[in-house]
Amino acid sequence: FTVLSRSFLLVMSKNKAGVDVGPTLPASGASLNADAEAYRAGTLDDYYQSEPLLSSGAQRKPYIPLRGSQMDFRMRYYDSIATKSQGEVQLKVESHLVPPEFYQLHVVGEVKQGSKQSSLMTIFSVWNTMMGSGLLALPWGFSEAGIGGGIAIVCLVGLLSWYTCWLVVKYGMKYDEFFDMCRDYFGWVGEKSAWVASVFVFFSAMCAYDILMTDSLFENVKAFRQIASGTSPLPDVWWCSNIAAAGLIFIVVFPLTNLKGFTVLVKLNSVGIACVLYIMGFIIVQSTAVEGIKLPVPPPLQPKFYFLGGVMMLSFFIHSAIISIMKNNKNQEKNSRDLGIAFILVAVSYLSVGAAGYLAYHNRGEIPQDFLQIFDHTNIPALIARFALLFQLISVYPLLGMIVRIQVFGVIYKNVYPSWIHVLILNLFLTVASTLFAMFYPNVGTVLRFTGPVIGLLLVLVIPIGVKMKEVYKEQGYFPFWITSAHTFMVLLGMTLLIAQFL
Repeated sequence: FTVLSRSFLLVMSKNKAGVDVGPTLPASGASLNADAEAYRAGTLDDYYQSEPLLSSGAQRKPYIPLRGSQMDFRMRYYDSIATKSQGEVQLKVESHLVPPEFYQLHVVGEVKQGSKQSSLMTIFSVWNTMMGSGLLALPWGFSEAGIGGGIAIVCLVGLLSWYTCWLVVKYGMKYDEFFDMCRDYFGWVGEKSAWVASVFVFFSAMCAYDILMTDSLFENVKAFRQIASGTSPLPDVWWCSNIAAAGLIFIVVFPLTNLKGFTVLVKLNSVGIACVLYIMGFIIVQSTAVEGIKLPVPPPLQPKFYFLGGVMMLSFFIHSAIISIMKNNKNQEKNSRDLGIAFILVAVSYLSVGAAGYLAYHNRGEIPQDFLQIFDHTNIPALIARFALLFQLISVYPLLGMIVRIQVFGVIYKNVYPSWIHVLILNLFLTVASTLFAMFYPNVGTVLRFTGPVIGLLLVLVIPIGVKMKEVYKEQGYFPFWITSAHTFMVLLGMTLLIAQFL
């Protein structure tokens, strides 16, 4: 109020005296663009003279404008240049930011909020965030693509995803989050489109995780029955079925999704990387050292190679979270290097699991979409791998629900926890929907291959490339032919991959 009042008096003084007595606050929609340009150029502090909204002893709550309004933009600019000395109150605007602790790696049982990470920890945070449900579907994907087609698709999609993710890091680090960048470059439509796509991808991940948790629990129950009885096959009973397992998973994860804070879940997930490493090691060792590569190998390229392309588009997706992760890197000047190393590690991990599993078990007929189903129930290391997967996903699944809650309620209500009724209804919808997938459509590879191209076309290709082309036009005043052609080809490649999933 003080800032606006002073600006009004300055304008009135200028109008009465006919002379310019100082900087004034722009009042038109066109001037808002000048605000944004000055903010990006780093000269806004020369354009405005900021003061705190409230004195140190004031009790009144700060005014919170409508998100995306002119006042919202101006308050964000003032907040960015406000003095940080003790006792002063900054202008604060509510945001639906996902806390960076969601993506950081932590010492077991320890969560330090606001802490920075070394380059090594940043690399493994990116790796750990991307290593998700697609890992166990890779041998099935390689069986659909062939060994040659599988290697080529993993490398091609990985390279394309790294480039567009690097564009997000290059042009988006001055923003609080990915959606702020989308709004600045593409307006309200760009921000909301990215928001809807992001919510959709996290919900799809919840469905895939629910399918994998149900499969792991169901297979382990059958394994214990077979080990205890010593006979196979076993008679069917109602409590040992896919539907019963999905129902039990619902009973376990639904209360966890309603937790108000995330500290407990992050502590549980702190051992998730050990579970992922064990599962990877088990598949690679079991496939190469125990089972061995089976010859002859089928033709290197199979007709449904695009199935794997869809899975890979989602498996390499990290674009909406990369700003939060990289902002917590101590070595900001090494962000590009660390991002590249992380993508190389992810690609090597995917190639190792996919190729090893496919080459060892291609002669057994159709490889299941959840690769752990291919192992015998009496295989003790496989039983441990299923338990490791179950524990990891039980800790990750509620975090995905919290991310959806933050993004949905942060946009709609400007409050990530409006009431326990709101949270209960949203989580009930999410968990029931994913449970129904686990009960009646337990095909994790199919879920991933359709989800990947849908969100990949917008979040992995269109938005980062659109930002790149806008920056090129801003710098050069036109669209160079070769740059435009190369980036248009990338988008067309994504469109082709999406259309192919429906053939």
